[in-house]
Amino acid sequence: MLRDTAIDLGEPDSDGDSAVFRYGRSDALSAIESIASEFDNFALDSVSGFPNSYTEDSTGDGADSSTSDGLCDDGNGNCTLSLRAAIRQADAGRGAPIKYNISGSGALTTSSASVLPTITRSVFIDGFNQPGTGAGTVLIELDGSSAGANVDGLTLTGKGSYIRGLAVNDFDCNGIVLRGSGGEQVIVGNMIGPNPARRR
Repeated sequence: MLRDTAIDLGEPDSDGDSAVFRYGRSDALSAIESIASEFDNFALDSVSGFPNSYTEDSTGDGADSSTSDGLCDDGNGNCTLSLRAAIRQADAGRGAPIKYNISGSGALTTSSASVLPTITRSVFIDGFNQPGTGAGTVLIELDGSSAGANVDGLTLTGKGSYIRGLAVNDFDCNGIVLRGSGGEQVIVGNMIGPNPARRR
């Protein structure tokens, strides 16, 4: 990408190379913008291929009552979807985008009381969907301080997942773990480790 976005300084051959100037002067900003554009295209392509989509509307940590119905239902007639429930629903199917629309303002925290389900399917978890999120801000926080010892935050073993716009902090082990041979996983625009209230 650095080569493709370099500023030509002259005398290039048919491959864009120059015996004097090589590929030119690097333009880091253009390279980063090109990479970001590719990530967004990857995300859009991923979203279009999912049969279902889930919108998290709760900072709770409850499990879904049934992963076979495709509904966000806690069994008591309350349609509230937590991240834990959304992951279970997505994994029970063929993966899914997980978006956010939680009432409230400022940082919104989900405290995990135990280890979260491993993500084995493709998911697109997008904290930047949360209303009120602006440029350079992360409002969705996943707090692992109550999850227990030797616990990771999000663990992905499937192929083709995209996670952005989350603050994942205070887990005993790692914030986000990539395992297996799935590949094509994009982790971008997250705050892994710090608490949004005490950024460091």
